[in-house]
Amino acid sequence: MISRTRNFQRGCLTGNNSEDRCGKCEADDCHLISGIFTQTNLPSGYSKVTRIPRGACHVNITQIKPSANYIALKVHRGQYLLNGQWSPTSSHRFKALGTTFVYRRPLSSEPQPATEYVRARGPIEKSLDVMMLHRGSNQGIWYSYKIPTNKNKANRTNAMQNDQSYLHAAQPYYIPPESLQPGIQSQQLGQPTYLQPEYSQVLGGASQRDARRADYLWRVTGVSECNRTCGGGFQNTTVVCVEQEKQAIVTADNCDAVTRPPVQLIPCNNAPCPPSWIASQWTPCSTTCSAGFQTRTVECKQRISDTISINVALARCNAEPAPPAIQDCNRDKPCVNWKFGNWSRCSVDCGRGQRSREVACNGPDGKPRAENTCVGPKPIVAEICDMGSCAKAWFHTAWDDQCSSECGEGVIKRRVHCAADGACAARSRPRNSKSCQNEIPCGGIWFTSPWSKCTATCGAGVKQRDVSCIKKLGGGALTIVSEENCAIDSKPVTEEECVLQECPPEWFHTEWSDCSTSCGSGFRSRELKCLDADEATSLSCDQKLKPDTRKSCYSECRRTQEQPSRRHHQSSSHGDPGSCEDTYDNCQLVLQARLCPYYLQQCCRSCWRFRTS
Repeated sequence: MISRTRNFQRGCLTGNNSEDRCGKCEADDCHLISGIFTQTNLPSGYSKVTRIPRGACHVNITQIKPSANYIALKVHRGQYLLNGQWSPTSSHRFKALGTTFVYRRPLSSEPQPATEYVRARGPIEKSLDVMMLHRGSNQGIWYSYKIPTNKNKANRTNAMQNDQSYLHAAQPYYIPPESLQPGIQSQQLGQPTYLQPEYSQVLGGASQRDARRADYLWRVTGVSECNRTCGGGFQNTTVVCVEQEKQAIVTADNCDAVTRPPVQLIPCNNAPCPPSWIASQWTPCSTTCSAGFQTRTVECKQRISDTISINVALARCNAEPAPPAIQDCNRDKPCVNWKFGNWSRCSVDCGRGQRSREVACNGPDGKPRAENTCVGPKPIVAEICDMGSCAKAWFHTAWDDQCSSECGEGVIKRRVHCAADGACAARSRPRNSKSCQNEIPCGGIWFTSPWSKCTATCGAGVKQRDVSCIKKLGGGALTIVSEENCAIDSKPVTEEECVLQECPPEWFHTEWSDCSTSCGSGFRSRELKCLDADEATSLSCDQKLKPDTRKSCYSECRRTQEQPSRRHHQSSSHGDPGSCEDTYDNCQLVLQARLCPYYLQQCCRSCWRFRTS
């Protein structure tokens, strides 16, 4: 950023002494403040360009080159007047702060190099923050305004303090006084003018810079605004670099950084603040989609000093309504998630191929939605699959560089792989380990038993083995000794994870239900589900292994008190069925199939001979 002030004495730039009070300069000096905002690597959103003080006029803010960025205006400690809340507008005029602003945003169809600008005659009634809505590369923003020093000499100091250009220059530019253009008069608001790049000269090497520093010195020009209006705040002294002969403010790179006076803090506005509502940050929304809510704490507090704030009675804040402590969120954001199927088989049997799956963006109702409405990135649809080498032979790695033992005898290993899925000849399998001898002897060596079987038949499990420290005795005999005789840091692991093939989907079923009838033949049933290894519903279970969902059952019939005994029938009816009636439609089939012992009650009449036999 580059900025500069300039004085105009005895007569305004137009030669007309009847200018408004902002340009009135027949008795005293008037000051033009101008600069270029060239800072790069800006965050997305709003960045401050400069602050124009109250009373300034002949305001001109112009983008040097066309860009995707927007000029925005904001009342200092107030609301946006132009292009705020992420809502850029088109060209228009508007009245604010006691003057009329002219905003021009060229259309894309207009000839180049038309650029965006804002102008106002002024004077402005409040301090104005010039902002940039950053959406692309910063091509530079030129600004200028005049301050009537005969009315308020403090304005010039405040303008210097609030202008970031004095303390945060993007590059070590030096602007010769004769290169600065005079301010633009109100009747000249047709075509924007600004500082051309050729007027900016970059200082040379270190020796040239050191030679020039003797002509510049640091100067304390005033203090900043108090950072608080009450409750104890601070003001910072403002230090700028000036050229000794003309007392012109230049960029800080011209002065010696070692001799720069330290910034001092001055207490200000120490009176306690009136009680006010203090709200904390909103909590995250209770849902990531669909209607949810978020909360925050709202307290009535009074700031006593820079370090002390106390809670006071809620009634002391009743002059203003309390901020809400709960609010809705994600009401207009329905849950739209990605749905994806299982991976297909690899497109090749050996070598590298591809496998794919279906991925869809579905709403809560299961219907397809636009992909840009789904939560999160889209899952991959296809990926590379490696089915191993197509060559049917043994492959092996190189031998390990180090012996497994730091002392005495050990082993070195290599990995051996069959590229034909188990079809390689076992007798030609290369060794995967061999002995090695270290020059350093040791008392004991680690002995490992074979690995146990994996605790799982599919999926992830654990396998174990025994590890013992053994030592050779005289005559070649071995004995188990304590682990202190072996190198502890090289002890083999006793447990290791084993991952087998992924568990296939399986049939799950409930227990059999009770018999459907309490007397005679009926059936039992149960429910089935096909679930994968994650217990999610699957359609890939083997139908040949599908369990039955229904089976027959029989319940023995018991006599009731109303049912006459066999002896009673014999004695009363003498072989006559009497009033005994069938209650089952297929009793004749029961009789033919010789199932009467099981249907005596339901087929009483048809089976009466069986009852009397």
